[in-house]
Amino acid sequence: LNVADTVDSARTLTAWLEQVHPEDRAGLAEAITAAFGPGNPVLDHEYRIPGRDGAWAWIHSRGRVAGRHADGAPQLAVGISSNITMRKRMEEAHLRARKLQSLGTLAGGILLPALAAAQPDARAILLYLPLRDYVLAILRSDTLASARASEALRTA
Repeated sequence: LNVADTVDSARTLTAWLEQVHPEDRAGLAEAITAAFGPGNPVLDHEYRIPGRDGAWAWIHSRGRVAGRHADGAPQLAVGISSNITMRKRMEEAHLRARKLQSLGTLAGGILLPALAAAQPDARAILLYLPLRDYVLAILRSDTLASARASEALRTA
């Protein structure tokens, strides 16, 4: 999985859960508890753990209880965990691209006509700017819109 040595060396469920990202820990613990419960539900969960490079690695674990003691307590669990960090990065890049595309559509479809009505000569000048500069130039004409666009571009 290419995870930190501290994760590889965890020998108990508690020690292992301590390595999970704080935002993911409670959800994973709940998923494991449910999977250990009656009816043998499947554990199917994504979460982050420290990678060897110090960055958070995304992991997808899938498994179930394969054997139980006479009292019903889990005896054997089977499953697989996969490092899905690259998939998560691609999903994030796709989401950022969609945000920028939406912002470009907004600029061309809503803000440009409004700007053209307010400043008829500005349209010709702005059409020669690259799309990102064009979007930013249009949005700077309104202080509130500028703050929102800057935030959207920072998180994109």
